[in-house]
Amino acid sequence: MSILTSLESQITGAVEKLSESVVSIDSVRVTRDFAYGVVPIEGKGSGLIIDSKGYVITNNHVIDGAAKVQIHLKDGRSFVGEVVGSDPSTDIAVVHVESRTTRPSNRKHTWTPRGTNGVVRRRKRTRQTVAGCRFHL
Repeated sequence: MSILTSLESQITGAVEKLSESVVSIDSVRVTRDFAYGVVPIEGKGSGLIIDSKGYVITNNHVIDGAAKVQIHLKDGRSFVGEVVGSDPSTDIAVVHVESRTTRPSNRKHTWTPRGTNGVVRRRKRTRQTVAGCRFHL
């Protein structure tokens, strides 16, 4: 087996394990414009469910200043999320959604904090600094 084939196999396996934990995030922040009054500004991003309590990790710029955060699961369900912590200096944020309803309906899955590497690596952070990063979880 070549190195490329081995790497491809590892990536495919990781994607299969984590794909149900990946969420889409829509955010809306409101700003004032003298010509138009109150104007909603929409943002989009992604996140990852990191535990069984319904915590989602994302980048701070996705939810920064948001008046409303909507979390969309792979199975099509959507939930309102509440920003529980953010750190602009490291561009990390945590959003909470009701845990009993966030699990995918199509199969049993135990949520584990194994999928944060993509967000963690972006700024050379470690899992430990993300876990303790002003969120007090």
